[in-house]
Amino acid sequence: MIRVKPIKNRGGAAGVANYLRNERPGESAEQAVGYYSERGGAPSFWAGRGAEALGLSGAVDTDQFQALLEGKLPDGTDLAGRHQNRRMGDGYVISAPKSVSMMACEDERWKVWHDEGVKAAVAFLQKRMVYARLGKGGRVSEYNGDIIAAVHRHEDARPVDGLVDMDLHSHVTVLNAMRRSDGNWTSINNDQGVDCELQKEADAIYLATMARLAVEHGYELEQSATGFEVAGITRDQVEAFSRRRGQIQADLADKGGIEGASVAQRDAAWSATRAEKRQLSQSEQRWEWRQRLREAKVPTQDLLVRSMERTKQPERPHPDRAAMALQRALNHCSEHDTVFSVSAVRAEALRQGMAEGVSIEAIDAAMHSTPELLDGGEVDRDGTSKMRKMHTTRRAVEEELAIQTIATQSQAQAMQSPEAVSALLKQRQHAQGWNYSNGQIEAIRMALTGRELHQGIVGAAGAGKTTSMAVIVDQYRQAGYAVVGLAPSAKAAAELQSAGCTTQTMESFLRNKPTEATGKTLYILDEAGMVSRQDLLRFYRRAEQDGTRTLAVGDPMQLQAVQAGNPFEQLLRCNEFRQASISKINRQKNKALLAIAEAFASGNAGEGLRLAGHYTREIPLPDPVLGQKQIDKATRQELLARAAAESYLRLSPEDRGQTLVLAASNGTRQIANDEIRKGLIDRGELSQESVMITALDKVSLSATHQRQAAFYQPGQVVELGREEQGVGDRGTRWKIVGTEKGKLQVVPLRDEGKAPVNLTPSIKLQLYNVRQLELRQGDKVLFRKNDKTRDIDLRNGDDAVIAIKDGKAFANMTDGRHDRRKIGGTENQRSDGLRILPNRACLAGGDGGSCHCHC
Repeated sequence: MIRVKPIKNRGGAAGVANYLRNERPGESAEQAVGYYSERGGAPSFWAGRGAEALGLSGAVDTDQFQALLEGKLPDGTDLAGRHQNRRMGDGYVISAPKSVSMMACEDERWKVWHDEGVKAAVAFLQKRMVYARLGKGGRVSEYNGDIIAAVHRHEDARPVDGLVDMDLHSHVTVLNAMRRSDGNWTSINNDQGVDCELQKEADAIYLATMARLAVEHGYELEQSATGFEVAGITRDQVEAFSRRRGQIQADLADKGGIEGASVAQRDAAWSATRAEKRQLSQSEQRWEWRQRLREAKVPTQDLLVRSMERTKQPERPHPDRAAMALQRALNHCSEHDTVFSVSAVRAEALRQGMAEGVSIEAIDAAMHSTPELLDGGEVDRDGTSKMRKMHTTRRAVEEELAIQTIATQSQAQAMQSPEAVSALLKQRQHAQGWNYSNGQIEAIRMALTGRELHQGIVGAAGAGKTTSMAVIVDQYRQAGYAVVGLAPSAKAAAELQSAGCTTQTMESFLRNKPTEATGKTLYILDEAGMVSRQDLLRFYRRAEQDGTRTLAVGDPMQLQAVQAGNPFEQLLRCNEFRQASISKINRQKNKALLAIAEAFASGNAGEGLRLAGHYTREIPLPDPVLGQKQIDKATRQELLARAAAESYLRLSPEDRGQTLVLAASNGTRQIANDEIRKGLIDRGELSQESVMITALDKVSLSATHQRQAAFYQPGQVVELGREEQGVGDRGTRWKIVGTEKGKLQVVPLRDEGKAPVNLTPSIKLQLYNVRQLELRQGDKVLFRKNDKTRDIDLRNGDDAVIAIKDGKAFANMTDGRHDRRKIGGTENQRSDGLRILPNRACLAGGDGGSCHCHC
């Protein structure tokens, strides 16, 4: 794992140098350098072409290092000048997997392999992450300059309850000085990439280098979610020596733990829980660690012996390991994105192959030679030469072409003549007392007079697409057609019923076997913009097989597919695809708000923002802390969320009932929800009585990761999507208690005392995180999973208001599907403890039930 933070001037260069050297001024010689006393300080070395150019090599000299931190180069150049608050550099902390830290107590070679991995990562930092700005206003970014890096290796963690765990890590200090291609030295900037993808690639390079050396020397490794661990050291043993991580995890509990927190939140928790390092001599610390390892029965000595035995009889590696790792990486990256970056696929391929010791060179060669990977061009991220090289896959291109071929080349007989449609529209408009918009008329004419087998309707929210579809459905049914409405979600499918057709979800339609088609069938696909490339292709192939007509309806600018591709938008750009556009928004009656909606619907975001200026409020941001150029993203989101919560709470209960709070991320939503809920409790609008329930939050893994045990964690819950021999029936839920040799060890969620059984990870498992959720009378909840086992047929997206009676929470559904009746008990209808009462879904009781809700 790699963490990055700016090195600020607070404390001075001497303080930074002493910390990295692990020295404590004023203490005895033995205690001053602590664990490293016998070596004269923390092991260190210079790295980077800039250091080489300045004649810096070998161990880091403290005086030279301190001078460089102050901006003074050995040649007399003073980069700091009169800038007293100048950033001294950027600090990268590169940490080994915990099992590596444990093995390094027994086998010194792991420290050497760690250093080699760090050197490879520093070379990548120099080439891809550290850059200088050139030109007026820094309009050009120059990468791959000559940097100066000082590397100090530490081997201990911060103490927890007075006890120090082993923690092999290196502090890489990249000095705030880079020699550009013109020979001039200048200040540096740090580029972590889109969504920190360059930082992740650097981490993968470090781990892959170390893993290759370990495998070459006889060690067996196991894949982990972030890289690898040493085979033979269990997860429980790793956790026992990761008490510092547990401390940070506890501090971040309200933010979803380490995995759910932002980088800034993790850094804040790391600082908040940071204790002074306890100093022991090298011999004392080494003896303590080895003693604790023996007491925990960690077989470090046995693993060392086995590694040496394997080097005498090396196994022949599989020749296609790199190609197989790359294919898994491509499957992972292309599942949610048609076009993805080189960094993303390279980092994933390295992670997929490192447990087998696949080298970086082998992965790069496989990327260069595979015919599946196609050049996707380059993107300048901000106009300053920050180039992001992109790729796509041959499969993605072929599937997109197949969709366009099917959707544009089939013909059928027109349903009605233009004259008949004109008469129909005249009669309907007269009967209803209002006229259809031009776009609605165009859509109706197209669907009834067109000869295309496959057509599309595009329109913004509130434009009247469903109104047009109702006319089309009625005419097709009168002509003897069966009309089937399809939608990506159960909620959308239910709403489509207002158009007069039978409906089902797209997932169930594609999953079920085709019935005998009569040829006189119309498939209406609503919210087509949410359908992925692969699913839309399956849809059109199914229609082609059944010989049916299709009508794809949606707005790709409003809702897009979660998985890879935006095929509906691509179809709309295709001249051969017959389509109608409904642009007039009928739902919004306020003229000012209508103008805003129309601007955004047409793609003119700038005009929409300008028109919305009257309704917006600018939130002032505090000044960045010393060493930072701007407020980090997490802080900005938190400020916006708190401001939104304050504005919402100022509204009357009636106005709040007509107001939505929208958030761009789950983290922002959670902050806003917490603040609003706290305000409602303080006002007494939510009762003081509360109950705790167990909520299950869906975890989305790619199909590649679903098949790999490394991406499942103890404490999570899996739901079986099919009957698993020797485990349980479809729909049952199981708690993960461990992973071993590619298998999950699980116990029944309702009977955790049973002996664990092995479960093979697969795409037929749905994974959940478990959290405790407080509910009070008046709370509003949103359900995130379909449940047809209930009397009320719960759908994903249904919302409810909480009522509490006799220590149990009940959800009063807000859509009026059922009459309110007297509360009465029924037997459990699910193995997870959820109950149904007439008109009320019992979310939890004293029996520790669980629910899928979003609060």
